[in-house]
Amino acid sequence: MVENPFTAFIDLVTYDAALRALQQKRLSLISEQNHIQSTLSLLERNTVLAKARSADLRKEVDKLERELHELDAQLSDKQHRLNLVNTPKEYMSLQQEIEILEQNKRNADDALLTLWSAFEQQQEFDQQREKSESIERAVAETKLRELQQILVDLEQEIEKKQRLRVEKEAKTPDAWREKYAMMLTRIENPVVSVENASCSACFYPISQQDLAALMRHKLLECKGCYRILYYL
Repeated sequence: MVENPFTAFIDLVTYDAALRALQQKRLSLISEQNHIQSTLSLLERNTVLAKARSADLRKEVDKLERELHELDAQLSDKQHRLNLVNTPKEYMSLQQEIEILEQNKRNADDALLTLWSAFEQQQEFDQQREKSESIERAVAETKLRELQQILVDLEQEIEKKQRLRVEKEAKTPDAWREKYAMMLTRIENPVVSVENASCSACFYPISQQDLAALMRHKLLECKGCYRILYYL
């Protein structure tokens, strides 16, 4: 049985609307997938930066501890020499050097205490952050895997529908199909139904003469938005 050309054309238009909805869903899922991947990348970057901050603080602590060790060695040497001096001038000079070294050591001790406190706070903060972000990361990775599977299934469905579309398209008159294809390049829904004696897209009123023609399954152009009109 040969399918009515009008019915075949409207079937193609309806089929395309469903296909576009699937394609739009695919775009939305890809956008969501990209957002999740960006979130995971940000979490990874935060981890790297946090480790770098902690490592820098540890380097400062180690550096200051080496400086304190050197100051202790210098103080020990100066104090030993102080017991061996022969003149008051040498004694006073060494005593001044010792006082300066002792002040430097006190300053270094204070700085080291501050650094140790900052390092420990950073480690505590990193532990709390890692615990929180590990949960966020696990949720994101689970969601990403789910999206990837949905996208695989959706791609297969779209591919199947696109193959079937070729068959539906072949059943429509060449002139209608060509005009429809040309309009599709400019507008998403170039073929719309007539509802309540108006174009369902722009609501332009349809004359009684045009309505009569549409009821005979003719295709007309809307005088308001220039879409192809049909009536069921």
